Amino acid sequence: MDRVSPEDGASHAAVGDAFPRLTLRTTAVVAVLTAGLLALVAGHAWLRFDARRLDFQERVGAGERPAELAALQERAAARLASERRRLLLVLAACGLGTPVLVTIWVAVLGRMNTYVRRHREAERAARESEQRYRALFESNPFPMLVYDPQTLAILAANGAAVERYGYTRQEFLGMTVRDLRVPADLQALQEQVEKLGKGGEPEPHTSRHRTKDGSLLEVEVTGRGVELGGRRVRLVTVHDVTERRLLEEQVRQAQKMDAVGRLAGGVAHDFNNVLNVILGYTELTLRTMEDGDRRRRNLLEIRKAADHAASLTRQLLAFGCGQVLQPRVL
Repeated sequence: MDRVSPEDGASHAAVGDAFPRLTLRTTAVVAVLTAGLLALVAGHAWLRFDARRLDFQERVGAGERPAELAALQERAAARLASERRRLLLVLAACGLGTPVLVTIWVAVLGRMNTYVRRHREAERAARESEQRYRALFESNPFPMLVYDPQTLAILAANGAAVERYGYTRQEFLGMTVRDLRVPADLQALQEQVEKLGKGGEPEPHTSRHRTKDGSLLEVEVTGRGVELGGRRVRLVTVHDVTERRLLEEQVRQAQKMDAVGRLAGGVAHDFNNVLNVILGYTELTLRTMEDGDRRRRNLLEIRKAADHAASLTRQLLAFGCGQVLQPRVL
């Protein structure tokens, strides 16, 4: 999964902390450069003013005629006045333009500082969100996998999956979901992939997975699509229901045995009533017969067999009622 490394986070934080200092230094440099530029403009205007003044003085010193000097003096006075006004305008521009330019530059830098701060806050929020997701992903007691729905390549596995399946994280990253399924369940997996391709969402299902040591797990798989690293992936949770299936099978067998016991108890109860009639008439007949009667031996055998059948019937009744029997040799 895509993560922001600690080095990247530290570099972003360092840039964000140094930006206010950079803003102040840049503002000072821009102010100095602007003032210097305006000073150059003012100096150039002053040089032009001074050059015209010197030119007038040289002509006076050269001894030109008074009429020409008067005309030259008027033109020079007008030019000097014009240059003086221009110089004053330049100096005023220097005085007013520098704060304006500095203010504009500070506003621009402030907007840049706001953008950088918001960008840094967004990155910090993304890192915190990713850390919370990572903590929930790793602390989940059930195996969890992240895979690409197109290639079925496994992108991440939590600690519970590593412990339950026996593969390392690096081994998981080199596997696909097909590698975990048994061959008999690959057709069902293909149907789920086709359903995802059509925009559907597979329902929770039961399948069989194979661990690294070759043992089979019967699992219930639930999943959903999530956005990770700018792409759509599948996050699935695997519930191992192998022991639960065994317990359910034991319960079904116990229910079957309970039904058989109830049936056996009912049959034994009816059969015991029949045996009581046989034993009762046998005892009455034996009492009316003499000891030397040859038929007495046959009746004794009948009574012995009836007693044995009654013992078996009592065992069946005890089985039907769920009683604990104590076997003995007959």
